[in-house]
Amino acid sequence: MGNFVEWYDAIVFAYAAVAIGHIFYGNASESVQLVASFSTFAVTYAVRPFSGITLGIIADKIGRKNVLMFTVLLMGAATTTIGLLPGYDAIGIMAPILLILCRVAQGIAAGGELMGAVTFVMEHVPAERRGLGISLIQMGTGMAYPAAFAFSFALMNIGGNEWFNDSGWRWLFLSSAPLALVALYIRSLLTETPVFSAIKAAGEDARRPGREIMRVHKTKILAMTLLGFVFMGNCILFLAYLPTYLRSRAIDQDTVSVVIAVTFLLFALCIPVWGLVIDRIKRHYSRLGSTLAYTCALIPCYLLITSESIPAIALGMSVLAVLLASLYAMFPLVAAEAMPPAVRATGGNMAYNIGTALIMGPVVLIALQLVQWFGPVAPAYYGTLLGVISVAAALIGRRHLEPDASFTQEEETHRNRESMDAL
Repeated sequence: MGNFVEWYDAIVFAYAAVAIGHIFYGNASESVQLVASFSTFAVTYAVRPFSGITLGIIADKIGRKNVLMFTVLLMGAATTTIGLLPGYDAIGIMAPILLILCRVAQGIAAGGELMGAVTFVMEHVPAERRGLGISLIQMGTGMAYPAAFAFSFALMNIGGNEWFNDSGWRWLFLSSAPLALVALYIRSLLTETPVFSAIKAAGEDARRPGREIMRVHKTKILAMTLLGFVFMGNCILFLAYLPTYLRSRAIDQDTVSVVIAVTFLLFALCIPVWGLVIDRIKRHYSRLGSTLAYTCALIPCYLLITSESIPAIALGMSVLAVLLASLYAMFPLVAAEAMPPAVRATGGNMAYNIGTALIMGPVVLIALQLVQWFGPVAPAYYGTLLGVISVAAALIGRRHLEPDASFTQEEETHRNRESMDAL
């Protein structure tokens, strides 16, 4: 539920990009408005490494639950505020400035959310069910995309494009408030992870998690960051860029919107299926298989998606949806398992959020520029390049991507210690 709220809040901005460009950058041309809007969208990814590392350190020092409470509260407040901001016509240059500040707040929240939730759940579930446990978190993330898209589509159909671009888009952001309150209440009922509680009780927590990461685990961080390139770049291309691209084309928009919504739902539902698969095969094969399959599928699928045929578009989107789901199930688990428990949140956040700043933030802007230079299939070439880097990381960095050597032994010891304390 918490991840659903976090990523619903993050993605609605992309679906309202045209309207936001018009409202907050109203003195510019339409093309400049769109670029400015997606540049503002990228702001959250620029601040995430700093917030992610900071919140990871806090999670390793004072607890996983406290960070998760903070992230969902901040995200909900920032998103709701965006829905209330006056536009450029009302307050001039302050409108985009306030919008950017809200996006910075969203970036701070998002920086600690995913890997914080992954760490929390992984330290609760049995070792043989970690793939499923993490994939259920990611399914919550995945469900945010069809929900946000369906809500934006419904608003457009209820009030029309003119009303949506004028004021209807605000309801996408205002709907965050009740969702965030529900998620906050649910998280308030959670208990701290047994692993963290046992580490803290035994005095085994790292005094300076950030320094320990850079001194001992920097090669792991590099390997995990490079492995995540295919996941980080292509999830935004699929979930944010392609819907905008398809909506801009002169084809049956109602049918295309249904295709997008159905493939997004397929994507979300496939994530726990891949989680079950990961629990039954060696981690190396899940890392290599998912990165290689998505990389090989990109260009053929984009050729289908950029065609004039609705069935071809549906097929291309469906194949990418199923394969992207495997990346969603795989990468966060690898990033968390590779780190020892005492610095898990810090290390996982560092690897994930450095990649998001380098890849996720500018990827839509890069895609738009590549389309102007080389045509509509060009974003697939960039996505394929990211995939090649990730496949190389899976092969060359295999040793560094395996679960930490102390992982099973330490966690089993901490679980047993807590059980004895309870008795």
